Amino acid sequence: MVWRTHIGDRILEGVEAEVYLHATQAAVDRLFSLESLNDELDWGTGNRLFEKASFAQKIYFVHACLSALLSPDIPAPTLTHVLEAAAYFPLAFSRAAVEEEITFSEQGGWYEGPAKDVEYFHREMLWKVYERLIRPSYDALEEDPEDEDFEDEDFVDVYEGFTLHTINIKPWEAIIESLMERIFWDRDWRISTQLPELLDGVEESFVETTGLTEEYLSNRLPKVTEKEAMSLLRNIHDWRVEISE
Repeated sequence: MVWRTHIGDRILEGVEAEVYLHATQAAVDRLFSLESLNDELDWGTGNRLFEKASFAQKIYFVHACLSALLSPDIPAPTLTHVLEAAAYFPLAFSRAAVEEEITFSEQGGWYEGPAKDVEYFHREMLWKVYERLIRPSYDALEEDPEDEDFEDEDFVDVYEGFTLHTINIKPWEAIIESLMERIFWDRDWRISTQLPELLDGVEESFVETTGLTEEYLSNRLPKVTEKEAMSLLRNIHDWRVEISE
């Protein structure tokens, strides 16, 4: 599939694909390890229906999103609020994981010796996005003599002094936000939590005003067996992308 974004129907490539895949694999690992607590945990997506979905249903949606974002073979899926929440889930997990890493770094770190790299696993992934996408884009704008409107205050405010070992969450959140901007049109998937009554049906006037259709706000969840979910989970783990250097 491909994913329908505000910059066109596209798949993730290069460092985008690499980082998103790693985030997805790490997120479903955590989802699997905490399966028994599925109904009690908040995964930070801001979507009521995705959060309440079973473990098997979550894996189904995450796999569908990974296919859409990394494989160009079939047309883009029809977006729903749950599908978009599932696409956001790996990035929401990355944010929480970076917060965990920072907390442990502030407390003196997790490991010594070769295993100490684990302490920076999620930050290293996001650092690649900064080095290969964000920083080069900023440098190109800064060097463009014809761009009279370019201002660097926002960039400097967020990234000044930024390194892999930065324990301020703000630049890490900004990197995740940059990835989100390359994938999502907006943040409409959160509306089912803000206005849960919309899942019971919407008026035509609401559709005309917001562009959110009844199909997008569907409250239907697929039936997914544990066996099917485990097969999809293995597929997620077996997925490979070309690693960018």
